[in-house]
Amino acid sequence: MGETKSTGLAAVLSFLFPGLGQIYNGQFGKAAAFIVLAIVFVFLSFFLIGIPLFLALWIFGMYDAYKGAERFNDTHQTRQCMRCGAQIPMNLNMCPHCGNPVPGYPWAPSQPGAIASPPYQQPQPPPPTQQPQFQPLPPTNPGSAPTAAVGGFCIRCGSALAPAASFCSACGAPVQR
Repeated sequence: MGETKSTGLAAVLSFLFPGLGQIYNGQFGKAAAFIVLAIVFVFLSFFLIGIPLFLALWIFGMYDAYKGAERFNDTHQTRQCMRCGAQIPMNLNMCPHCGNPVPGYPWAPSQPGAIASPPYQQPQPPPPTQQPQFQPLPPTNPGSAPTAAVGGFCIRCGSALAPAASFCSACGAPVQR
Protein backbone atom coordinates (compact mmCIF):
# COMPACT_ATOMS: atom_id res chain seq x y z
CA MET A 1 0.00 0.00 0.00
CA GLY A 2 1.10 3.53 -0.67
CA GLU A 3 1.48 6.43 1.70
CA THR A 4 -1.67 7.74 3.44
CA LYS A 5 -2.45 11.12 4.96
CA SER A 6 -4.22 11.59 8.30
CA THR A 7 -7.41 13.57 7.81
CA GLY A 8 -7.40 14.60 11.48
CA LEU A 9 -3.82 15.87 11.39
CA ALA A 10 -4.57 17.88 8.23
CA ALA A 11 -7.55 19.54 9.95
CA VAL A 12 -5.57 20.24 13.15
CA LEU A 13 -2.72 21.83 11.19
CA SER A 14 -5.23 24.09 9.42
CA PHE A 15 -6.73 24.88 12.84
CA LEU A 16 -3.35 26.18 13.95
CA PHE A 17 -3.03 28.41 10.86
CA PRO A 18 -4.86 28.35 7.51
CA GLY A 19 -2.75 26.66 4.83
CA LEU A 20 -0.69 24.34 7.04
CA GLY A 21 -3.07 21.42 6.38
CA GLN A 22 -2.77 22.01 2.65
CA ILE A 23 1.05 21.96 2.93
CA TYR A 24 0.74 18.61 4.75
CA ASN A 25 -1.41 17.29 1.88
CA GLY A 26 1.12 18.48 -0.73
CA GLN A 27 -1.18 21.18 -2.15
CA PHE A 28 1.43 23.94 -2.13
CA GLY A 29 -0.32 26.38 -4.48
CA LYS A 30 -3.52 26.20 -2.50
CA ALA A 31 -1.55 26.55 0.74
CA ALA A 32 0.12 29.72 -0.53
CA ALA A 33 -3.30 31.19 -1.40
CA PHE A 34 -4.65 30.35 2.07
CA ILE A 35 -1.61 31.89 3.81
CA VAL A 36 -1.69 35.08 1.71
CA LEU A 37 -5.44 35.50 2.28
CA ALA A 38 -5.04 34.86 6.01
CA ILE A 39 -2.37 37.58 6.26
CA VAL A 40 -4.51 40.01 4.26
CA PHE A 41 -7.55 39.28 6.45
CA VAL A 42 -5.50 39.79 9.62
CA PHE A 43 -4.52 43.27 8.38
CA LEU A 44 -8.15 43.95 7.41
CA SER A 45 -9.24 43.03 10.93
CA PHE A 46 -8.10 46.52 12.00
CA PHE A 47 -11.09 47.74 9.97
CA LEU A 48 -13.36 44.99 11.44
CA ILE A 49 -14.20 43.55 8.00
CA GLY A 50 -11.26 41.15 8.21
CA ILE A 51 -12.53 39.31 11.32
CA PRO A 52 -15.49 37.50 9.67
CA LEU A 53 -13.45 36.95 6.53
CA PHE A 54 -10.60 35.40 8.52
CA LEU A 55 -13.04 33.17 10.46
CA ALA A 56 -14.65 31.98 7.23
CA LEU A 57 -11.23 31.29 5.70
CA TRP A 58 -10.10 29.49 8.86
CA ILE A 59 -13.17 27.18 8.94
CA PHE A 60 -13.05 26.53 5.20
CA GLY A 61 -9.30 25.83 5.44
CA MET A 62 -9.89 23.09 8.04
CA TYR A 63 -12.65 21.54 5.91
CA ASP A 64 -10.56 21.73 2.74
CA ALA A 65 -7.53 20.17 4.45
CA TYR A 66 -9.68 17.30 5.74
CA LYS A 67 -11.21 16.66 2.30
CA GLY A 68 -7.83 17.07 0.61
CA ALA A 69 -6.37 14.31 2.80
CA GLU A 70 -9.33 12.07 1.91
CA ARG A 71 -8.82 12.72 -1.81
CA PHE A 72 -5.09 12.04 -1.46
CA ASN A 73 -5.80 8.70 0.25
CA ASP A 74 -8.32 7.72 -2.43
CA THR A 75 -5.94 8.42 -5.31
CA HIS A 76 -2.57 7.40 -3.85
CA GLN A 77 -3.25 3.97 -2.39
CA THR A 78 -2.03 1.16 -4.60
CA ARG A 79 -2.22 -2.59 -4.91
CA GLN A 80 0.04 -5.01 -6.73
CA CYS A 81 -0.77 -6.70 -10.03
CA MET A 82 -0.70 -10.48 -9.59
CA ARG A 83 0.68 -10.97 -13.11
CA CYS A 84 3.42 -8.37 -13.67
CA GLY A 85 3.94 -7.01 -10.12
CA ALA A 86 3.28 -3.35 -11.03
CA GLN A 87 1.75 -0.98 -8.48
CA ILE A 88 -1.80 -0.06 -9.54
CA PRO A 89 -3.89 2.79 -8.07
CA MET A 90 -6.91 1.62 -6.07
CA ASN A 91 -9.35 3.31 -8.44
CA LEU A 92 -8.31 1.06 -11.39
CA ASN A 93 -9.67 -2.46 -11.96
CA MET A 94 -7.18 -3.48 -14.65
CA CYS A 95 -3.40 -3.26 -14.69
CA PRO A 96 -2.39 -0.48 -17.13
CA HIS A 97 0.85 -2.38 -17.89
CA CYS A 98 -0.41 -5.89 -18.74
CA GLY A 99 -4.22 -5.55 -18.81
CA ASN A 100 -4.77 -8.20 -16.13
CA PRO A 101 -7.67 -7.68 -13.66
CA VAL A 102 -6.42 -6.77 -10.18
CA PRO A 103 -7.40 -8.47 -6.91
CA GLY A 104 -10.97 -7.69 -5.99
CA TYR A 105 -12.13 -7.70 -9.60
CA PRO A 106 -14.82 -10.37 -10.28
CA TRP A 107 -12.56 -12.77 -12.19
CA ALA A 108 -9.15 -11.71 -10.93
CA PRO A 109 -6.56 -14.47 -10.52
CA SER A 110 -5.81 -15.64 -7.01
CA GLN A 111 -2.24 -16.86 -7.65
CA PRO A 112 0.72 -14.58 -8.49
CA GLY A 113 1.68 -14.82 -12.15
CA ALA A 114 -1.72 -16.21 -13.16
CA ILE A 115 -3.49 -14.84 -16.20
CA ALA A 116 -7.10 -13.92 -15.66
CA SER A 117 -9.87 -14.87 -17.99
CA PRO A 118 -13.57 -14.31 -17.66
CA PRO A 119 -15.62 -17.27 -16.41
CA TYR A 120 -16.56 -19.80 -19.07
CA GLN A 121 -20.10 -19.44 -20.28
CA GLN A 122 -21.91 -22.24 -22.09
CA PRO A 123 -22.66 -21.09 -25.64
CA GLN A 124 -26.36 -20.58 -26.21
CA PRO A 125 -28.03 -22.38 -29.12
CA PRO A 126 -29.23 -20.12 -31.89
CA PRO A 127 -32.89 -19.17 -31.73
CA PRO A 128 -35.15 -21.45 -33.74
CA THR A 129 -35.75 -20.30 -37.27
CA GLN A 130 -39.26 -19.30 -38.14
CA GLN A 131 -41.03 -21.56 -40.59
CA PRO A 132 -42.45 -19.84 -43.66
CA GLN A 133 -46.08 -18.89 -43.36
CA PHE A 134 -48.28 -20.69 -45.84
CA GLN A 135 -50.58 -18.46 -47.79
CA PRO A 136 -53.80 -19.82 -49.16
CA LEU A 137 -54.10 -20.14 -52.90
CA PRO A 138 -56.08 -17.46 -54.64
CA PRO A 139 -59.61 -18.53 -55.42
CA THR A 140 -59.89 -20.00 -58.91
CA ASN A 141 -62.50 -21.87 -60.79
CA PRO A 142 -61.81 -25.60 -60.91
CA GLY A 143 -59.86 -26.50 -63.99
CA SER A 144 -58.95 -22.92 -64.92
CA ALA A 145 -55.37 -21.78 -65.53
CA PRO A 146 -53.71 -19.04 -63.42
CA THR A 147 -54.25 -15.48 -64.54
CA ALA A 148 -51.66 -13.67 -66.63
CA ALA A 149 -50.48 -11.54 -63.68
CA VAL A 150 -49.42 -14.66 -61.82
CA GLY A 151 -46.54 -16.72 -63.17
CA GLY A 152 -47.67 -19.88 -61.41
CA PHE A 153 -47.64 -21.09 -57.84
CA CYS A 154 -44.78 -22.24 -55.60
CA ILE A 155 -44.75 -26.02 -55.16
CA ARG A 156 -43.37 -25.64 -51.62
CA CYS A 157 -45.56 -22.94 -50.04
CA GLY A 158 -48.30 -22.41 -52.61
CA SER A 159 -47.93 -18.64 -52.91
CA ALA A 160 -48.36 -16.87 -56.24
CA LEU A 161 -45.19 -16.31 -58.26
CA ALA A 162 -44.28 -13.31 -60.38
CA PRO A 163 -44.28 -14.10 -64.12
CA ALA A 164 -40.45 -14.08 -64.56
CA ALA A 165 -39.50 -15.18 -61.03
CA SER A 166 -36.71 -17.72 -60.56
CA PHE A 167 -37.32 -18.06 -56.82
CA CYS A 168 -40.40 -17.85 -54.63
CA SER A 169 -40.58 -14.47 -52.88
CA ALA A 170 -42.27 -16.01 -49.81
CA CYS A 171 -40.11 -19.05 -49.04
CA GLY A 172 -37.11 -18.72 -51.39
CA ALA A 173 -37.63 -22.09 -53.12
CA PRO A 174 -36.41 -22.31 -56.73
CA VAL A 175 -39.21 -22.18 -59.28
CA GLN A 176 -39.56 -25.28 -61.43
CA ARG A 177 -40.96 -24.47 -64.87
